[in-house]
Amino acid sequence: MYGWKLAFKVSWLVQNLSQPFSTTYPVLAQYYKGVVPEKVFLSSYKLAGQFLAHKWKGTPHGMSTELYSILQKAERQGVLGDQMTKFQLGAKQLSKQEFEKWLGLFGRAGEAINRSHSAVAGYRVATDVLKLQGEENIYAFVKEFVGKTQFLYGKQNIPTLITGAGNTKNLLRTAYTFRHYNISYIQLLNSMMPWRGGMPQEYLRALGGLGLQAGIMGLPFAATAMAIYKYYKENVEGKGGTAESDFRLAMKDYPPELIDAILRGGYTIAGVDASTLIGAGDVIPSYGTDLEKLGGAPVGFIRQLTQAAGYAIQGDYLRALENGSPDAIRNVFKAMRYAREGVRKGTGELITSPSAWDNTMQGLGFTPNKVTKAYAVKEAISSIQSTHITVQSKFNQRLAQARMDKDWVGYRRVLLEMREWNKKAGKGERVKPSRLGQRAWRRKFMGAQMNIPRAQRKSTRELVELYGVKEK
Repeated sequence: MYGWKLAFKVSWLVQNLSQPFSTTYPVLAQYYKGVVPEKVFLSSYKLAGQFLAHKWKGTPHGMSTELYSILQKAERQGVLGDQMTKFQLGAKQLSKQEFEKWLGLFGRAGEAINRSHSAVAGYRVATDVLKLQGEENIYAFVKEFVGKTQFLYGKQNIPTLITGAGNTKNLLRTAYTFRHYNISYIQLLNSMMPWRGGMPQEYLRALGGLGLQAGIMGLPFAATAMAIYKYYKENVEGKGGTAESDFRLAMKDYPPELIDAILRGGYTIAGVDASTLIGAGDVIPSYGTDLEKLGGAPVGFIRQLTQAAGYAIQGDYLRALENGSPDAIRNVFKAMRYAREGVRKGTGELITSPSAWDNTMQGLGFTPNKVTKAYAVKEAISSIQSTHITVQSKFNQRLAQARMDKDWVGYRRVLLEMREWNKKAGKGERVKPSRLGQRAWRRKFMGAQMNIPRAQRKSTRELVELYGVKEK
């Protein structure tokens, strides 16, 4: 599963390397004031780089003997690397499994950088702020700091609901590993919030670091909030639209590039939507089918293979090859398809035609911001149009009911309500009485079959008789 979904994906490496900005960075604010957290955070990368260069190339490490000794000990005990990758691969002894070592190369590289950086930052806190003495005491804090900011991965983290699941344990365990970071991150973020005693310098950096990378859309439960907003717009206000479309309308005097960065993070400058890649996750993910949202990577894997088989049966072997390939290769095929025919719905409707740069980003595993926005505007327009049709249909339904009941007072009341609605309605939101609409509703009230082609009426009548529900 790891090899299929994550192996050799550039986007996965970038996603992994972005983690310290959302975890280590705000935790440092618990111990330092002013701009010192930023200085410690950035300078720790230098020392971590020196340690890794010494390890991989044999160059002088250029750090204190104590720090070097602590980092070596942390590496020997598995604190600095391969925890997450080994956990996701399901490998027992990664050092002796050459195939798995290469398969998890990108994950291992990102993990080594992140954990070494966290260990150096933890050492700085232990010696500069806490003034701990003795290598054992300092190492104990460094180990705890790395676990807090980079999270622990292992059997102890798997819920008993999964470990006791019998024959389905392996499948559930695989699904859980891909959600483990999101769960751990939400827990860490919650621990920094005011209601948990967090200080402003902590939670502002936590939310700010995440917002700068993933935008408003990447904040915790953003998709849930936007789904609620859309429901309110459609079913309470009766106007339709989305939170994003309303925000863009309210901010129409500002540059679109700025709005993109606010909504989906600073990576939009490079044409990339990182809100789902780096974002904190959600109760309602903003991508994938309903089953994928529930089951995660394993369900997505099965769905991909099912689609590949479907395309092969249809004779579309190139599309079958795309869906039947691991994600790193699949993204390349997808980019080639985008360049060849644009982004299209399953019906063939053209969504957008990405640029060469967009296609390059897609090939590397990043979602082009242009593609995300094209789908988003389609969603907003569809919401507005369908809601307007629903509102007008409900008014005409009430008019038709009043005419059938010969309730002319009620009929005039509905007309007055429509007039009042139109006074407040914006462009494209006005409603009007429709004789055709009212006639259709009257026919429906009387049980007539509606909008059925003449050629199908006989077969539909037979079907109604078979069900035994035909009115006498």
